[in-house]
Amino acid sequence: DANLHSRFKVKVRAVEADADVERVAELSKALGEEARLIIDPNGSWDEVTAMRLLPRLAEAGVSLLEQPLPRWNLDGMARLVEMNLVPIMVDEGMYSVQDALTVVERRAAHVFSLKIPKSGGITRTNKTAAVAEAAGIRCFGGTTLETSVGTAACLHLYCTIPNLSEGCELFGPLLLADDVVEEPVEYRDFRAWVTRGPGLGVSLDEEKVKRYRRTT
Repeated sequence: DANLHSRFKVKVRAVEADADVERVAELSKALGEEARLIIDPNGSWDEVTAMRLLPRLAEAGVSLLEQPLPRWNLDGMARLVEMNLVPIMVDEGMYSVQDALTVVERRAAHVFSLKIPKSGGITRTNKTAAVAEAAGIRCFGGTTLETSVGTAACLHLYCTIPNLSEGCELFGPLLLADDVVEEPVEYRDFRAWVTRGPGLGVSLDEEKVKRYRRTT
């Protein structure tokens, strides 16, 4: 829907890396100036491959490269950051506030991908964002494909983070055939809108919860 999305994240590694980058370049050309493109290899590239492909990704206009290297290779991530061709975002390489501090110390990312489940809750995610703010690092609002309940929690948190300048990817409810709340998160004008009301701003639909409950 043209009124829903202005950012697109593409998973790569389905085919050989060079073919993936060609596909990304074609997609970027088709999108033109209308949208931003994020590439996510999920830590599947080695450092040599990433260094070789970075100039081509920069030429294609890729706005973010998310976790190109395995989570243990922070030194390699730092070397990609030093190339300063495409902003490098850390995701799987950062699960805790302590991880965040290490990433800062090693200069291993331009951007933090925040996720409430990954960090262990709203408070810990907020602390991770504070580490980024103190270090002058930008943040991106990640998702683990939540229902409207989890998405509402993310929206309320992300809107309080001053350095969340890279936007978010809170599209989880759009993938669902049905949701478990009375009024799902609203999407319009290229934005997910903060839910209103007590607590997280959403109310469970008890009949749907009962219908979709799994028993063991």
